[in-house]
Amino acid sequence: MSADDFLHLFPSLATLCCATHDISEAPLAAPLLHDIETWLIRDARLLDSPQAIVSDLCERLIKAGIPLIRLRIGQRVSSPLHVAWGIVWHLGKVESFSIERSVLKTDSFIGSPFHVVTVSHGPYRRTLDTLTNDDHETLFEMRALGGADYLAVPLEYGDGTIQVAAFVMDALLDGAQLDAMTSLRHAIAAALEPTAMRYNTRSILSTYLGREPAERILSGAIQRGDTVHIDAVVLFTDLRGFTELADTLPEATLLDMLDTYFEAVVSAVHAHGGEVLKFLGDGVLAIFPITEDVTARAACEAAVAAIRLADETLRSECARAAAGVLAGALPNCFAAALHIGPVVYGNVGSRERLDFTVVGTTVNLVSRLELLAKGMPQWIVCSSAFNEAWGGKTRSLGEVSLKGLSGLHIAHVIDRGHTQAELEAPQIRMRSSSM
Repeated sequence: MSADDFLHLFPSLATLCCATHDISEAPLAAPLLHDIETWLIRDARLLDSPQAIVSDLCERLIKAGIPLIRLRIGQRVSSPLHVAWGIVWHLGKVESFSIERSVLKTDSFIGSPFHVVTVSHGPYRRTLDTLTNDDHETLFEMRALGGADYLAVPLEYGDGTIQVAAFVMDALLDGAQLDAMTSLRHAIAAALEPTAMRYNTRSILSTYLGREPAERILSGAIQRGDTVHIDAVVLFTDLRGFTELADTLPEATLLDMLDTYFEAVVSAVHAHGGEVLKFLGDGVLAIFPITEDVTARAACEAAVAAIRLADETLRSECARAAAGVLAGALPNCFAAALHIGPVVYGNVGSRERLDFTVVGTTVNLVSRLELLAKGMPQWIVCSSAFNEAWGGKTRSLGEVSLKGLSGLHIAHVIDRGHTQAELEAPQIRMRSSSM
């Protein structure tokens, strides 16, 4: 939707975006706030904390005579979960926030000052003592906080995106103050864009690589051979019968099942302090590092708890999908194996294409245990080393032969608590879906 089309749908906003006192083309450097503008461009942009920038900016504005009581800055983010993040300063207190994508389709955003500025690319000013039923609920909320004047300005970034800064004052701005506040948007954008770029980079890396690898890469671990040796519990999960499922289920249903399974496992791992390193087809490789603060036993307990939480999440999803093709199947859809030991953690690969992962005999063993677990839907399969470190209730399988590994290995199993109906559900589902 173009700016003209948007303002045609909301005619009352056209007047507000082009107020009698023209603020759309205010001078670049209004004398009133020249020192603040210089600080933003020269010093603030070098700060690593957007919270510090916003807090300092607000204090400087107040000292310059601006009757500011609140500032909210929203910035777009590249994330599968959130469409924006930002900072709110209110009477000296600074908080961060994030906005889910679904909010963009609600009345809380549509027609709001943030929406207006994003579409029109121009400033928006509204005095709050003359609000009518046509005004957005946001303005009434700001008046209830003690606001008398509202000014939202676009922050134009180098990538062409428009962010928004919204100021609330407890007294009306005069003409000089309005010009100064409006012109300040260029310097605010210059100061905040570097932090927004770092935030976006971190968000993208975390989405595709995991949180800990993202932080390590951002801190400079980008060369092949940048590795560390750590001790960790390694978890490997895999969907049961995925090849057959891929041949029998409709593509949309298969992808829905994959996403549901991945969401349950990843969320559970993160909830218990683990780190998902990668998806291997329909498999998940995760670690629970052993550190000065996390004992081996605690890491083992966290890994078992994560699997059980994933099972419980999928059990709930099963109840919601009671009428669909996934009914009854989800709680038992994946196999899980656990091992504990040393791993090499870091960058491996070619000179031009690197991967941040874990390698070593510990990873090899857990991947073979997972193959064993596929035939034991009622159990988590674990190694003897894990069994000793955990100390929980297990049952020994004795010595087993593992594909690709020499010798015999002692394996144990941990009860997952599945019902008989859940254990039988995958066969029922595959028969019914192929009819």
